[in-house]
Amino acid sequence: MKKRIVALLLIGCMCLSTSGCGNSKTQDNTEQPATEIATVENTESTEVVEDDGNLLENGDFSKGTAGWGVYTAEGGASTLSVENGAGLLLITSNGSLDYSNQLYYDGFSLKKGGVYELSYKMASSHARKFEIRIQLNGGDYHAYMEETVDLTEEMQTYTQRFTMEEETDLAPRLCFNLGTAEGFEDQVHRIDLDDVTLKLVDDSNVDESVVTNGEININVNQVGYRPDDKKLAIVKNCNAGDVFEVRNSAGDVVFEGKLSEKKHSEAAAEEVCEADFTDVKDYLW
Repeated sequence: MKKRIVALLLIGCMCLSTSGCGNSKTQDNTEQPATEIATVENTESTEVVEDDGNLLENGDFSKGTAGWGVYTAEGGASTLSVENGAGLLLITSNGSLDYSNQLYYDGFSLKKGGVYELSYKMASSHARKFEIRIQLNGGDYHAYMEETVDLTEEMQTYTQRFTMEEETDLAPRLCFNLGTAEGFEDQVHRIDLDDVTLKLVDDSNVDESVVTNGEININVNQVGYRPDDKKLAIVKNCNAGDVFEVRNSAGDVVFEGKLSEKKHSEAAAEEVCEADFTDVKDYLW
């Protein structure tokens, strides 16, 4: 029998600040700081699977801009809003990099061996190219999936299918790189986006021995922890003695322990286990 591992996503729990989303190129923002405007709401789990299998909880913008964020760098300037139930990114300056304007979504995971299908409706007020990618959210920001897409003024549906070849990533980032583009002049334009879905369409090669936050509910202190604080995560739907791991944004295991015996939680009105990771003293990144 395979050992069941509960992988706790605790990225940023001990961080004093966060940085923006890049891509496979190394960012240099020493002369002109980049800005990242995130509207991600805290949830108990990192991956929310809706009834239709969509891993993106707010891909249709029915909850406003929750979960979505905008990253700008090197002259890029853009703002995100919702108009007529769809996302609207108003770009006032392209910037000098392909990711100088980047619309992104966090809050999902990718499992090694899983086959995924990404679909979205998108249009631009001026025809242009852009890069769609799902990437590591840290380190060298390398892509798990990337493709250059031609946008038109007419709303069209685009679909990409890919296999997660690398180790399971508990916190990747979906990015729409809308900065400078070949043959596209720097001009004010709008990007319309709606019905963004990411679905696991084939899990036959997924290693289910690793259980992520999305498959069991894990509650952590959303404010964060100081290095010497007592650090506990409350795990629902657990088995006493299961191994749990604390991983950083790159997916590296920084701590491993065992869940406590089950105990009754008055607040949750159910049996829960505790994951004690007090021994983690360094900032997670």
